[in-house]
Amino acid sequence: MILLLRWFLMLTLVVTWSETLLAKINGSVSTELRVFGNDDRSSTADTNLTVAGDIDIQLKKRSFEARFWNKGRYDLLDPNRYLFLPNENWLGYQRPTLRLRAGYQIEDWSMTEIFRPSDVFNARNWDSEIQDLEKIGEMALSARVQALGGFISAYFMPLFFAPSYPVESVRLNPVPPELKLGGPAFANPKGGLGLHNEFADQFAFRYSTHLGPADLAVHYINHIDRSQPILMVVPGQQARLLFFPVTQIGLTSAVALGAWVLKFDATARAFKKSLPNPLLQSFSPGDHTTVATGFERTMSFDSGAELTVFAEYQKVIAASESRSSNLSVFQNDLATGARWTRGDEAGTTVRGLMINDLSLPAGREIVAVLDFQRRFGADYKLTVGYRAFIAGTSSDTATEGLAAYDKADHAYLNVAKHF
Repeated sequence: MILLLRWFLMLTLVVTWSETLLAKINGSVSTELRVFGNDDRSSTADTNLTVAGDIDIQLKKRSFEARFWNKGRYDLLDPNRYLFLPNENWLGYQRPTLRLRAGYQIEDWSMTEIFRPSDVFNARNWDSEIQDLEKIGEMALSARVQALGGFISAYFMPLFFAPSYPVESVRLNPVPPELKLGGPAFANPKGGLGLHNEFADQFAFRYSTHLGPADLAVHYINHIDRSQPILMVVPGQQARLLFFPVTQIGLTSAVALGAWVLKFDATARAFKKSLPNPLLQSFSPGDHTTVATGFERTMSFDSGAELTVFAEYQKVIAASESRSSNLSVFQNDLATGARWTRGDEAGTTVRGLMINDLSLPAGREIVAVLDFQRRFGADYKLTVGYRAFIAGTSSDTATEGLAAYDKADHAYLNVAKHF
């Protein structure tokens, strides 16, 4: 509520600043039903009925601009499952060769579609699609200048903004519901634990350019890791999801060759050594490299329909292969899929996706998604689908691979009205 009031007051100040301010307002309200199979646990909810809304207000006057885009949702069947997400809430200044922003921002750093090792700027909402977790705005000061045939961006992120993890009753939960967790925390380089919204000295740089048929970007980021938690269980202490300081460099590219697009994304990560707290140091992840590569091909038909087929592969290369499962949900996985669009005014789309862990025997660990989308009239959109997990036996001690999602198969239905 305090955050909502803060942005409402800021918006009021900006709107009253000038009568000639240009404004664009978009948003939506929606209802989503998720129905899971019975997991024989009384502590979890097998059905979710969520009402949600988002509003996106964009303001501009000459070179000054602002954006206020926020989401909220509430589960009518599980009152403990509610969420407010600050996506984009910033004030900015933009010229042809310069862009400055201050506030909550969302960045898209990867050019792959399924596996995105470079895309680590934002924390995520883990009560969403495991292969495409919803982003949360990051509080940052950013500057982008046009130089060297492309764009150079610099970022300063003053706070540790923790990922959002589901409550114990939610089935899409990377942590077994039997564990009662404390709030997410990070290993403070100065010693002890840092908590959500505490100061953290974080910064990043990114360069992006276009070379012939290729889009190319490189980045350097020094921040508190947000992508994969380490579950810290210490006798006599409350269990926590723990994040560590990490330095990452990365390269991502997409090359268009006619109907084909070749994609690549690779990162190298080095976690901070010699933390002052020996206990925290013992939980620190190992340094590792992640490589993702793939392609997509689009075929057009005389009817106006299009069929896009795609495949991507990701491999986590760690000094200790036994620890690689703690570094990413997808460590040695192949994703294949297709997306068919009818080309009609309703935007009818059917999508199928399968992710298979190649480290295990065929069919041992799989994520499969099939969904259908269609607009009705100018404002309404329907999405219906099914998501299946084959994940073996759940683990009670670690967030490894897809083990925590065992028996989390579910059907979903979403009806949204856009304005």
